[in-house]
Amino acid sequence: MIIRETETYDIVFVTSPPLSIPFIGLLAKRKFKANFVVDIRDLWPETLRAVKGIFPKLLRYLSYPIEKHIYHRADKLIINSEGFTEYIQKNCWR
Repeated sequence: MIIRETETYDIVFVTSPPLSIPFIGLLAKRKFKANFVVDIRDLWPETLRAVKGIFPKLLRYLSYPIEKHIYHRADKLIINSEGFTEYIQKNCWR
């Protein structure tokens, strides 16, 4: 548990999806004053487009600002597909 952790760390490395893991990683970045590296394995809010219904639409709507915040706070982004680059630069980058 991050709150109780007494060790110090230089790097916090997280993988996404889901977005909840990198969000917790942001807390660790702040606590440890560490570099924050996000490994993006899928564009999670975008994958919700295939799921129909009100809850997935609401979840997707709320996920975009969280995704953008995480990517902005990351010191490094690792992507596993070159196709993600254009999406991230267009929708999530400064």
